[in-house]
Amino acid sequence: MPFIDILLITAVEDEFEIVKSSESDWVEHKDNKDFVYLTRTFLDKNGDEISLALARPINMGLEYSSNIATRLTNFLNPICLSMVGVCAGWKDKVNLGDVIVAKRVFNYEAGKLKAFLEDKVRKEEVFHDILTFNLKPTWIQKAQSLDSIWIDEINTSRPITFYYQELWYLNALNNFENGSGIIPDKLEERPINCPNWNIILPRLEKKKLIEFKDKFVLTTEGKNYINRLMQLNPDGLPLDIPFPRVFVEPMGSGAQVKEDFDLFPTIARHVRTVGIIPDWE
Repeated sequence: MPFIDILLITAVEDEFEIVKSSESDWVEHKDNKDFVYLTRTFLDKNGDEISLALARPINMGLEYSSNIATRLTNFLNPICLSMVGVCAGWKDKVNLGDVIVAKRVFNYEAGKLKAFLEDKVRKEEVFHDILTFNLKPTWIQKAQSLDSIWIDEINTSRPITFYYQELWYLNALNNFENGSGIIPDKLEERPINCPNWNIILPRLEKKKLIEFKDKFVLTTEGKNYINRLMQLNPDGLPLDIPFPRVFVEPMGSGAQVKEDFDLFPTIARHVRTVGIIPDWE
């Protein structure tokens, strides 16, 4: 029977392909049900060999992921089982490059779904029954000091946030409209300060901070927004946090992929510290 140190499961094919492309020496195998999985080995800092296996379910969903994880766990006898993939973060609370360590993990969909009328409009709310898996206190302590251990070893630049790019564009456009600057797309620093130009402008348009009239212009709301922000920050735009951070906070998990702006505030009513990040300054 095969033996693997770490079994990695991805929820969808895109995640699987990203992990697969990160290394070139994956070897293809088949389990006892003829499903494909990949393996590779590497040496840890002590020179010991670590073996990895990588697999994905045939479809999205809790039952598909549970099925392949159970089957391969029985087949490969891994020491560690890990899920690899996209994890949603609360907007404006965390950024790319940050490390989130789950102080406790819970299923935010567990509980009773109750439907009711509010102003003659049908609404639904889950009355949560929160059961959590809690991290060992000694592990929490080590995780809280993790950033001081590894932060100096990071060589990759932190991605510039959409939030900063939006502020830069709004300020540059405001300066141009006030006659104290040139049009933002002609600024030499534009590729550095707003590299995701084709994404940022539609985002600002959707927020009704800019509108298109032969060219993009600030709306009244957009002008008020950036003028207020600059008065609150007389020394310049609020800069991106230059270094990654480690957060040891609760993490919720659900069976479905959701695009719901009210999801985090709803969960936070039941698990207070979800997404609550201390000021970095």
